Amino acid sequence: MRVWTALAPFTLVLVSAFIVGSCDGGEPSDGSGDDGGDDGGACVGDPSTGDSDGDGICDSDDPCPLELVWEGNYTITDAVSSDALADYAVITGSLVIDPDVTQIAGPACLERVDGDLTMQGSSTIVSLTGFDRLEEVGGHLSISHNDTLSILDFGAALTSVGGSFFVVDDGAMTEFTMPPPLETVGGDLWFVSNLQIHSLTMPTSLAQVGGDVLIEDGFWLDTLVMPSSTWEIGGDLTIKDNQLLATLEFGNGLTSLGGGFLFENNDDFVALEFPNSLASIGSDFVVTDNVSLESIVLPESLEDIGGALSIFSSPALQEIDFPPGLTNVGGEVFISFLASLPIIQLPDALVEIDGDLSIMSNAALIDISAPGLDSVGGLLRATWNPQMPTCQATALRDQLSEVGGVCIQNNAVDTCEDDLSGC
Repeated sequence: MRVWTALAPFTLVLVSAFIVGSCDGGEPSDGSGDDGGDDGGACVGDPSTGDSDGDGICDSDDPCPLELVWEGNYTITDAVSSDALADYAVITGSLVIDPDVTQIAGPACLERVDGDLTMQGSSTIVSLTGFDRLEEVGGHLSISHNDTLSILDFGAALTSVGGSFFVVDDGAMTEFTMPPPLETVGGDLWFVSNLQIHSLTMPTSLAQVGGDVLIEDGFWLDTLVMPSSTWEIGGDLTIKDNQLLATLEFGNGLTSLGGGFLFENNDDFVALEFPNSLASIGSDFVVTDNVSLESIVLPESLEDIGGALSIFSSPALQEIDFPPGLTNVGGEVFISFLASLPIIQLPDALVEIDGDLSIMSNAALIDISAPGLDSVGGLLRATWNPQMPTCQATALRDQLSEVGGVCIQNNAVDTCEDDLSGC
C-alpha cells in the first residue's frame, strides 16, 4: 500500500485540482498496458506489471487500484471533497460528513477509518450508501439527528466498530440494515428514535458489545431480532418505549449481561421469553409498564442476578416462570401492582435475597411460596394483596432464619394476625 501524506494533520477539505488529480492518477506503471506478468496473464503484485496496490488484482480489473492512505482527519463538505476520496483506502483520523452536504455516496474504496465516522444534524441528505468496502471503524460510528435521512446502508464488509455505534433520532429513516458481518462493537450500540423503521435485525455474526445495547422509542418498530450467534453484552440491555413492538426474537446465543435488563413501556408486547443460554445478569432485572404483557419466562440457565429483580405495573401479567437454578438476588425482589397474577412461586434454589422482598398490591394473587428461602437482608413486605391469605405471608416470615424487618398487613383475613413491626 502506497502512503500519501495529507498537507496538514488537521481536518482538511480537498478542493484543489492538484489533490484531485493526484487521487485519480497515482504513479504511472511501466506504460506497457500489459495487465499480466511474463505469461501475459495474472498480475504478480508489482506496480510495473499493472498491480499498483499489490493485491494480486490487475489494475484494469480492480475498482480500487491505488489504496491510498489519508493521514489525519477529513471532512466531506461537498461533491468535490467526496470525489477526492475516491482512491483512499485508509483515513488515519476521523471522517466527518458536514451537515450542509446536499447529497453524497460513501467513498467506494474506503476500508478503514481509524478515528470516528460521524454524520450529525443534516437536513438535506436523503440517503447515505456506498461504503461497500468499509471493514473497520476504530472510534465511534454515529449517524444521528438527521431530519431527512431515509436510507442508511454501510454495505456488507463492516466487521468492527472500536467505539460506540449510534443510530439516533433519524426521524425520516425508512431503510436501515445492520452490516451482516459485524462482529464487535467496543462501546454502546444504540438504536433510538428512528420513527419510521418497522423492523430491526441484528447481525448473526455479532459476538460482543462492550457497553450498553439500547433499543428505544421506535414508534413503528414491531419486530426486533437479536443475533442467533453466541454473544455477550458488557453493559445494560434496554428495550423501552416501543409501543408497537410485537415480536422479539432473542435467538439462543446471549450468554451474559454485564449490566442489567430493562423492558419498559412496550404496549403491544405479550410474551417475554429469554434464551436458555443466558447464565448471569450483572445488575438489575426490571420489567415494568407493559400493558399487554401476559407472561415472562426467565432462562432456565440463569443462576445469578447481581441487582434487583423487579416486575411491576403490568396489569395483564398472569405468569412468571422463574429459573429453577436461581440461587441469589443481589438487590430487592419487588413483585407488585400486577392485577392479574394469581401465583408467585420463587425457585427452590433461591436461598438468599440481599435486599427487600416486597409483594404488594396484587389484586388476583392467591398463593405465594419460596420453599428454599432462608434469608432476606432487608424488609419482608406483604401488603394489600386482598385475596392472599395472611397466613401465607406469616408462614414465609417464620421460615426465615434472618430478616431485616417485617410488614404484613391488608391481605385476606384469616386466622393469622398482621405483623406491623416493620411497617
